[in-house]
Amino acid sequence: MEQSHRPMPTGLRVSSWIIAIATIVACYVPLLLLGIGGSAETASDSILDAAINTSLMIVPLLQIINLILGIIVAVRKDSDALSVTRAIMLTYKLGLIPFFILGGIIEVLCIIGGFHPILVGFMWVIGFGLAILGWLAVMSGSIWTIATAVKAKRSTTITSGECALYIVLSLFFVADVVSSIVLFVRSKRPKTGAH
Repeated sequence: MEQSHRPMPTGLRVSSWIIAIATIVACYVPLLLLGIGGSAETASDSILDAAINTSLMIVPLLQIINLILGIIVAVRKDSDALSVTRAIMLTYKLGLIPFFILGGIIEVLCIIGGFHPILVGFMWVIGFGLAILGWLAVMSGSIWTIATAVKAKRSTTITSGECALYIVLSLFFVADVVSSIVLFVRSKRPKTGAH
């Protein structure tokens, strides 16, 4: 498939960046609000609860929009789409590393808490639910890895096997970040022109 010579529309480029960054930031908001609520007495716990619940509803909405934009960019044949997907992919994956480290710590605490005599198994259920939410966060960023792999394959900077490998690795914690970094490097187009 040949790419067109037209650049990506500015609106699509800007909205992709805005939604990607908003999704990254929104993933941290519930954690920050829970930290604020747990660290001090607040004037109004109901306002804090409403803010946490609202942020928990906004994150999935942003993730769905992010997914849709990633698919749109992946199927379009814009000449500069690879550079956009590469940059958003790396920003997304690196931007959520602290989120996943904190999530991993919470997961370990839930597993340990599941052995408590009073909380037997209950914390494991919470930990499993948090793991699913974490994987959904991985997936919303993996659309940009998939889009980058598809664009890099179309531009022949990577092989079909590499494309498939990057897509599969984007589905797993830690491997998604490592494969995204490798894909970022591998998908860079060679500079054209004289040196």
